[in-house]
Amino acid sequence: MTARRGTRSKIIGAALGLALTLVLGACGAADNGDDASADLGGSGPTATTTTAPPAEPIDTFEVFATRDPFEPPFDTTPVGNGGGGGGGTTDTTTGGGGGTTDTTSPSFDPDGGQVVSVLDVYETDDGTPQARVQVGSTVYTVGESQVFADSYRVVDLDPVAGCGTFLFGDTQFELCEGEQVIK
Repeated sequence: MTARRGTRSKIIGAALGLALTLVLGACGAADNGDDASADLGGSGPTATTTTAPPAEPIDTFEVFATRDPFEPPFDTTPVGNGGGGGGGTTDTTTGGGGGTTDTTSPSFDPDGGQVVSVLDVYETDDGTPQARVQVGSTVYTVGESQVFADSYRVVDLDPVAGCGTFLFGDTQFELCEGEQVIK
C-alpha cells in the first residue's frame, strides 16, 4: 500500500509540475508575444521587445492680456466739442433750421440715483388724468402710458387718491402727491 501511495503522489506531483510549466510557459509567451521560447523548450536566449511608453501631453494654456477689473473695458472719455464741463447734456443744432436735438453722453460713474416726486395728480377738463412729476430738477406733465425722462413710464393715475403707478425700466413703483423716491 505504501508503494501505491508513493506512485500516486509521484503522478499527482508530475501532473501539477506539468500544469505549472504549461501555465508559466503560456504566460511567458503571452508577455513577450513570441512563441520562439516555446519552440526551444525554454532553453537559450529569448528575444524580448519593449515599447516606449506613450509621450505625455504637454501642458499648455493661453495667455490673455490682463486688465484692471475696476476699470471700464473701453474708453469712457466723453466725446464733446472741446468745451470744458464735460459729461453733461449738449444741445446740438442741426443744419437747415431743423431745431435742436438733445444728446446726453453716457456716464459710467454710478450716481446716487435721481429723486422722483409726484407734485400733483389731477383730471383735465375733458376728464383725462394727468400728473406733474419731478425727476431731478425737471418737472414733467404726463398722462397715462406716457414715457418721460427717458426711463420712466406712467402706468396708472388716480386723481381721487392723488397717486400714480410708474415704471422705471421694468421696476414698478407707486407714489402719491408729496411723496418722493430715489431711482
